[in-house]
Amino acid sequence: MGDERQHLDEMPPSASRVYGVLEQTDSPLSSTEIASRTPLASRTVRNALHRLREADLVGVRASILDPRKRQYELTNTER
Repeated sequence: MGDERQHLDEMPPSASRVYGVLEQTDSPLSSTEIASRTPLASRTVRNALHRLREADLVGVRASILDPRKRQYELTNTER
């Protein structure tokens, strides 16, 4: 967990908030679902997810219900 925290400390607060939302759930979430759980704008959430993906802290996959939609989850399964 220490390595993740170091990466998060170097990112904007929005990335930490998005990471925290994903940390509190057991299932992948869409960017819309993440935005609904924060006061952040959808675009800010997408930018934060992009940064988290670049740092390999968050992974993306197609939704089981709708393959056109993306869902995000932490890459580290130890929470």
